[in-house]
Amino acid sequence: MTGREAAGQRWPQGGFSLLEAVVALVLLGVLLAAALPAWQRNVAYKRLVMAQLVVVQDLRAAEQRARSERGHFCVRVVGGSPARVETGRGTCADPQVAQVTDLPPGILPEQPYEVGYDPLGRATAEATWALQDAYGRSKTVQVWQDGRVEPGP
Repeated sequence: MTGREAAGQRWPQGGFSLLEAVVALVLLGVLLAAALPAWQRNVAYKRLVMAQLVVVQDLRAAEQRARSERGHFCVRVVGGSPARVETGRGTCADPQVAQVTDLPPGILPEQPYEVGYDPLGRATAEATWALQDAYGRSKTVQVWQDGRVEPGP
C-alpha cells in the first residue's frame, strides 16, 4: 500500500500523463518540420506571382502615360537588394526616374531588363522578361512591339 492510498487519497482519473504530453509534442514537432519547407516554397511562389503582377502593372502604366502625355517613357527592372522596377520619362538612354517600385524579397530578374515606349505607346522592342525566386522557379512577362504587355506562365 502506498502513502496516498493509506491516507485515503486517490490519483485523479482525468488528464494526460507527462509522457503522453511529451509524445504529442514530439509528433507535433515532426509534423511541423515536414510542413515548413513546403510552406516556405509556397510563400516564395506567391511572392514571384506578385512580382510578375507588379512588373506588368508598371509596364502597362508606362505605356498608358506615354500615350496620354505624348512622350517617351522607359521601364527598367534592376537586380539588387531588393530588386526594383524603375519607371521614368524620357528615352532609356537618359530617363528621368519618376517612380521606383521594390519587388518582393527573394525575387530577382534573370538579367537587367529595359523597354522604352514612344509617344504612341509602342514598345521600342519586343522582349520577354523573366523573374526568378530562390527555388529557381520563374515567371515571365511578354512585351510586344505594339505596346501590349502580358504575363506569361
